[in-house]
Amino acid sequence: MCKSFVGRYSFPRLYDMDLALAEVRAQQKRQAKITAAQSVTLADRYEYDKENSKQRVREIINSLQKQYTINK
Repeated sequence: MCKSFVGRYSFPRLYDMDLALAEVRAQQKRQAKITAAQSVTLADRYEYDKENSKQRVREIINSLQKQYTINK
């Protein structure tokens, strides 16, 4: 889509460049949306109740101890 003005030199037409820039900007916007969604998902994933988790781990340990303790 280039015109040859001076011998072997080619120059792209301006509307081709505008179209290419619009495509790049659209791609950058899509990527920014994807990145923002991923960062929100990661932030939500690591939020948890630490005290509740500790209590649950203690309960699991106690149940396993009861299950696998040898009684004489």
